[in-house]
Amino acid sequence: MQTDKTKESMAEILKEMNAFRGEKPPTAEELEKAQDEQALTLPGRWETMDAVAMSIDDMVRFGLPDGYWDAYAAKVRAVTLDDVTRLGKQVVEPDKLT
Repeated sequence: MQTDKTKESMAEILKEMNAFRGEKPPTAEELEKAQDEQALTLPGRWETMDAVAMSIDDMVRFGLPDGYWDAYAAKVRAVTLDDVTRLGKQVVEPDKLT
């Protein structure tokens, strides 16, 4: 990290967040890439006993059902571009950053 570039970095982050909410919403290609990343990397998630334990811990901590990971890829694939755009506008709030 270059501390002398923090101001410029933060300005770029704010620019990107505002563009996401306005003139440059996510594209179908970006959504597909994100879905691929989430769904296609699932098998590699549990290569070690620690990784399996962390997934079980997440299920317990967040109250997820036993079959959560079985349905995960299908749920990721079911997210639409409209969902991302609509929810992104609700969640991404650059004016509330501290």
